[in-house]
Amino acid sequence: MESLIEDNLSKIKDKIRPGVRILFATKYASPEDISLLARIESRILIGENRVQDAEEKMEWIRKNHPELADNMEVHMIGHLQSNKARKAVQLFDCIQSVDSIKLAEKISSAAKEEGKIMPVYLEINISGEKRKFGFPPDEAEDAFRKISKMGFLSVRGIMGIAPNIKPEYTRKYFQSLRKMADKFGVKTSMGMSNDFEVAMEEGSDMIRLGRIIFSY
Repeated sequence: MESLIEDNLSKIKDKIRPGVRILFATKYASPEDISLLARIESRILIGENRVQDAEEKMEWIRKNHPELADNMEVHMIGHLQSNKARKAVQLFDCIQSVDSIKLAEKISSAAKEEGKIMPVYLEINISGEKRKFGFPPDEAEDAFRKISKMGFLSVRGIMGIAPNIKPEYTRKYFQSLRKMADKFGVKTSMGMSNDFEVAMEEGSDMIRLGRIIFSY
């Protein structure tokens, strides 16, 4: 498996624009797979969709490969329920899926109690799909303004997911997110295994790769 992950990563790196960070989406990856990746790369970013999964995987890694735990920065990239905000603040280095004012308030309150400033990204529903989470684009500026004033949050960027269509048709969605990020003065997290090349062409600062790395 290590050889496969290493081969996949090597092929991807040839396509990565300078300055773009890779976040490894590990929703379907085992802790063994994550550990293999941490041996290959230095200071990796990993993204988990569920608090419980992230907690279990990191516990396994700390128990079986404690030397690798400090080589990881763990981001929350899935929908976060407000009742799990405290655990998320304790567990993650960054929460990329802040999709409501209520959730932001919960995270800020938990961060205050934990004595930390929590880095966050605002999730924007750039596709307008009802089944997806995120602030509607026309509400994003107001949300950004309000959340930026919360004392224990640091808004580092905005995140968006393009619709699951042919990559060449995703461009306008990434363009809109990039324009928004430039207006706010923050980074973008956009582009996944099927459309990351288009996202990079439109100025993505961080791409989230899972299937293309771990061969799901």
